[in-house]
Amino acid sequence: MAKAKTFTSGSRKRDDIPFVIEGEDGSEDRYKFTPPKLAGAMMAVLDPESSDDGGEDGDSRVSMTQATWAWLRTGLGPDQYDRLVARLRDEDDDLDVPDVIEIVRWLTGKVSGRPTGSRRG
Repeated sequence: MAKAKTFTSGSRKRDDIPFVIEGEDGSEDRYKFTPPKLAGAMMAVLDPESSDDGGEDGDSRVSMTQATWAWLRTGLGPDQYDRLVARLRDEDDDLDVPDVIEIVRWLTGKVSGRPTGSRRG
């Protein structure tokens, strides 16, 4: 019988991750992200049967986008999340989805300890 491969999970990041979104006027909108476990948001994508939110045909799958936004909402908390969404909806504010995608990629790298940038070679 072959020896089983042993996997060791990495230590989870638990420290708050502060970040700032600068306004056009030079103002700083400060946020504090408290890293939730990635699996908490991803299980609905990875295991559709784990969700109670069945669609009209009983399909309970959640999109990766929905899972990512749920993870972001959990880490920011309701007040900061609502502030971020209000900025996204404000037609006079230049903050847009590509900016939030960049923030999420950065946060994911900080939480996982694995940068999300392009790989060499």
